Amino acid sequence: MKYAILLVSILLLFSCQDQNSSKSADTRMETKPEVEKKPEAVNVRDTFDCKVFGKTDKTSDRWLADQELYFVMSNDIFQDELPKFTTYNVFQVYNTLNCNLIYNGKLPVVNELPRPYKLQADIYEPINQLVCTQSPENISCFHVGRKEILIPLSPPIANSKAGTYDPELQRDLTTWGNHLFGWTEKIGVYAFDMTNLQNPPQVRHSGTFSTKDNTNYLFVMEAQGGLQLLVSEITNNVLTMHPVLKEAKNLNRRVYRDKSGGRYAFFKSNIGKEFVAIDLAHRQMISLPKKVMESTLSVKSYLKSLN
Repeated sequence: MKYAILLVSILLLFSCQDQNSSKSADTRMETKPEVEKKPEAVNVRDTFDCKVFGKTDKTSDRWLADQELYFVMSNDIFQDELPKFTTYNVFQVYNTLNCNLIYNGKLPVVNELPRPYKLQADIYEPINQLVCTQSPENISCFHVGRKEILIPLSPPIANSKAGTYDPELQRDLTTWGNHLFGWTEKIGVYAFDMTNLQNPPQVRHSGTFSTKDNTNYLFVMEAQGGLQLLVSEITNNVLTMHPVLKEAKNLNRRVYRDKSGGRYAFFKSNIGKEFVAIDLAHRQMISLPKKVMESTLSVKSYLKSLN
């Protein structure tokens, strides 16, 4: 009898230990991992209070609050010599944390007369770090990361006709990646490769097509995966560069044109028998039937038939 009681007691003891062990395992499995704490958001001010020198153009000033930099154009002593318009050709940059004037530069002039500059601060993006100001003959850009002014840039034909332009010509700037695109009335669309900040080379267009209201410029650009095709648009004096391809393609850079009307252009793929055709008037790709992709001649004939 004693042995029976002892045996029952031992069995009950092991049963309790198994239950406790099971509960302990369940507890470990139910333990939730610690939630990673997100970094606290940086508070960006919505105003600053700094004294700005000179008569300034408040219609196109710009404050980059996250960078604590304020950009504005101010007037110059030559203003009275040009009564038809207000001249702002002094580029100022302020540090809005301490209100220090970190750049105060008189921009290039033509024939010893100042030209009206327009601040183009909306082009700023983290990838390019540029805030630029533009006259009919010159573009001056401040590099936000470097905190310095870059060398002046000029439209391709501005040097040969310096001083002949109306100072009130419309103009605009935009960017695509590390490329700066400009447009000036009566000059057209031009581009610079800003990966070389010391001496940005010009990027030449690969063709144009004129409509009733506009001239569209084609630029063939290097991109990840091959080439991207950009076509310009000017609407209400605003320059926009439209990527025609959904993604970059491995294309040969040679441009084939529809010489009958000039509206169409096409490119040969570096892979297999494939061609990419675009409509410069509507800034879009053209779907080519498979039967016309046998040769460049057949593509030309097909595009000619669309006119």
